[in-house]
Amino acid sequence: MNYKESIPPAPAWDGSYQAIPRAELLRQIMDCRVPKTEREWCAVREIEELRRKVGELERWKAEMLAVYKALDAQAIGEELMLPLGTDVFPCILPAIKLLKARSFASVALKNL
Repeated sequence: MNYKESIPPAPAWDGSYQAIPRAELLRQIMDCRVPKTEREWCAVREIEELRRKVGELERWKAEMLAVYKALDAQAIGEELMLPLGTDVFPCILPAIKLLKARSFASVALKNL
């Protein structure tokens, strides 16, 4: 069966216009059997690339959610003595730097 045989005949035009459903447009443009212009082939490649990127981002998001879920933000906030309601994550790096500086200072004092 060739492509033209798989397309049902168009209904008689009743004077009104109806948009082709999105799913049908995507099916047609992604079907390699459907003849395409250079622009349409470019659109196909762009769609494929965007779908690949979306897949990568979805995997990354799942990994980050797993990491975030493993962190106990409330316990971190309590240890940093942050006021209730403070966003914990922007405070972590400055607290680490402060602790590191204090640690180096105490080691330097012990070595005197």
